[in-house]
Amino acid sequence: MAVENGTPNGSSARLIATKEPSSLSMRMSGMWLWRRLLVALILFPVSFSVVFWASTFLLAQWDEAWRPAWMGNGAGAEAIVILPADTPPGFSAELVPFSLAKDFAANHPGATFLIPRSEQGAEQQSTGQQNMGQQGPQQDMLREKEVEEQLRPKLASLSLDVKQLPSGAQQISIEDMDRTDDTHGTRYEASKDGVRLIRYRFVGDRDAMGVLLAAMGLSFLLNLVALVCVAGWFIYRWRKGSRGDAMAE
Repeated sequence: MAVENGTPNGSSARLIATKEPSSLSMRMSGMWLWRRLLVALILFPVSFSVVFWASTFLLAQWDEAWRPAWMGNGAGAEAIVILPADTPPGFSAELVPFSLAKDFAANHPGATFLIPRSEQGAEQQSTGQQNMGQQGPQQDMLREKEVEEQLRPKLASLSLDVKQLPSGAQQISIEDMDRTDDTHGTRYEASKDGVRLIRYRFVGDRDAMGVLLAAMGLSFLLNLVALVCVAGWFIYRWRKGSRGDAMAE
């Protein structure tokens, strides 16, 4: 008989005994899965914060970096043009966009892109003297300072560096911030009637918000992909273990 005195016989007891460990294993494996998914969800905000700040730093560095002339269209690049003037110091310095510099000298007679030099410094350069006096370099610096003093009132900040090249051209580096807090950086080679862009940078006042939004979107996307991959791996391990338990029965 299957039941004697209200209790199962021996074969039924053995059947129940073999089923109980399997159901316990299934419950334990389900708990294993949910614990790991819970840990992954808890770590998601931490991972998002780390990736967000790292992305913000890297994107900001890229946005503010100097770029070679062949990269991009040179947006924000500027050049200094010198125009003749009747009032001291005898010239007027202006900043013009690089896109207008190509035909500027042709359309403005007397204009040049060379930073003015002192008469003594120009004479020493033309004669090729090797032992230059002290007054010449000082006057050269004064002329550079005069250009800077003319441009500074129109800007929030300005940094100007001029290097005289053996060919007679000049390598000019400008970094300035205008009244709208846009930062321009330009390094170019200037001749009397032309300029050649070497490197440039432009950091707009509104670029910071764009960097933050890009970093937020990138962080969310990377963390979402990572969360889906981790959850998929855990579910795969859980289903593989469940199939193994079922086959073991």
